[in-house]
Amino acid sequence: DGDDANPGTEDKPWRTLQKACTELRPNMVVYLKAGTYYGPAQARVAGTETAPAAIRAVDGAEVVITYTDEWVKAEADKLVSVEPSQDIRNRAMGKDGQSRHYPGLLTLSGGFIEVSGLHFVGVRDRLPHNLYSENGVTLSGGTGYRVLYNEVENVGHCGVKAMSHGEHGFLIEGNFIHDVGQTQHDHGIYCPSDDGIIRKNLILNSAGYGVHAYTMPKRIFISHNIVAGHTAYGIILGGPDAHRPEDGLQPVQ
Repeated sequence: DGDDANPGTEDKPWRTLQKACTELRPNMVVYLKAGTYYGPAQARVAGTETAPAAIRAVDGAEVVITYTDEWVKAEADKLVSVEPSQDIRNRAMGKDGQSRHYPGLLTLSGGFIEVSGLHFVGVRDRLPHNLYSENGVTLSGGTGYRVLYNEVENVGHCGVKAMSHGEHGFLIEGNFIHDVGQTQHDHGIYCPSDDGIIRKNLILNSAGYGVHAYTMPKRIFISHNIVAGHTAYGIILGGPDAHRPEDGLQPVQ
């Protein structure tokens, strides 16, 4: 019932997630009312520790982030039919001869952006996926991200992924991430980054690892997570300054 020409107030809200992401600024919180919103969307905000930004569900609201049927059809129309392949890079080939990769539902770049209370639903069962395709929440460079109390399911790659290996100072807490990925390269949380906290998450049935924090993250703390049902180990953790409590880890020398 919103309109992207509106001022974005409670009485006159915007309509789309991308509009909200585009308008997001430091010291600003965007509240999403109950309903379904559509990605892919990207928020670029140069937030700081004293002037963060946030995208939150209204308290008690069921806010779903997914793709439109039209987007899925458009992506399917770009594909050529291929026989099932053991090479995960060639499962989805475009008519241009290039391997197809789908953008994640929500990408954060800049820094000090919070995402909380949202329900991300991917399309791993509706489109063929190649290696490294379709995350729920992607962290793309920067620092100070907060990914809190979201649900992520059915994405083709990772539930939450730090894309560039350069992110730091993040908190990933209280999320329910389940039934994600198609191969051992697809994980509940992928964060090979420094100075991070991953805690109190419930992570079930990832095709790869529950938490993949490797190869050399420094000062990363992983604690009080429940991780189960994964094809590989629950948690893989490397790096010289990582805290490794006994909650289902596969240490890497």
